[in-house]
Amino acid sequence: MPQLGSYDGLDFRVKWDGKYVSGVSRIGPILRTTEVTPFRAGSAPAVENLSPGATTFQPITIERPRTLDTTFEDWANLLVSLNNLGVPEPAQTTSFRKNITLDLYNGAGQLILSFNIYQCWPSSYEPVCNLETDSPAVVLERLTLQNEGWARDTSVVPPAS
Repeated sequence: MPQLGSYDGLDFRVKWDGKYVSGVSRIGPILRTTEVTPFRAGSAPAVENLSPGATTFQPITIERPRTLDTTFEDWANLLVSLNNLGVPEPAQTTSFRKNITLDLYNGAGQLILSFNIYQCWPSSYEPVCNLETDSPAVVLERLTLQNEGWARDTSVVPPAS
């Protein structure tokens, strides 16, 4: 079986609400960490043993060049909206969590790997990132998503090489 690093033209797409989000140029990392919990057994108090503790899932950052598509902004606005005075206030909704999918494609456009990321919600939204007057500007938009876990979609089978 080929390694992911051996695919020419590896591409990825991000999907939520049943649609691919246009223009995503960067995502990641997708990372989980399990605490290491030391303990000492009563029969051997001089020896420290290690046991797994709580598992946490790190925030995932999604970035793309700024477009007129408001998909990032619309999701972020589900948590905070602006009133008539421009003052942020909590939005009146409970549907701010979404499951997202990260699909990886080979150079031939064939799906080779997919991850489902659960119960995501935007904890940070940057509508315009890092503008500088003395350099050519690519206006970027960035969304940071908290999540409650992820799993590889085992129904996706890479094509034979």
